[in-house]
Amino acid sequence: MTANRLMKGFPPAPEHLVTLANWRKSPHNAWGFRNVRRLLPTAEIAASGQFQPLETDLDDAIGRTTFTGRDRRETTLAAALPASRTDAFVVLRRGQIAAEWYGDGMTATTPHIVFSISKSICGSLGGVLADRGLLDPDAPVTAYIP
Repeated sequence: MTANRLMKGFPPAPEHLVTLANWRKSPHNAWGFRNVRRLLPTAEIAASGQFQPLETDLDDAIGRTTFTGRDRRETTLAAALPASRTDAFVVLRRGQIAAEWYGDGMTATTPHIVFSISKSICGSLGGVLADRGLLDPDAPVTAYIP
């Protein structure tokens, strides 16, 4: 079954129906991770009114980065991303987008569930702020959030 047949038609064919029982399992997760708001109650987090778009300085060498894949063969990042059914991949370097890749059906603005990656993102940002002297890691949280 191909992921692009999921949730098509009305009603979708039973084997193409994404439900609470299968939305996290392949191939249903291809639709489920992008449409979790249709399956579960969620809350949208509003963007700041003071955001700045990231500048782009693409580096094609990133996609040519080689490594040994799961099959023990040498591959490139550019080949591995679609082969692993990755939905999106972005590399930031020095505050600029150095590499950007989107899988089938994804764009820079497509909502996508991030699960516990949120903790890694917050931790990384906290480290940057601490390094810049803008956050004291020893201060209580209440020093920043009432």
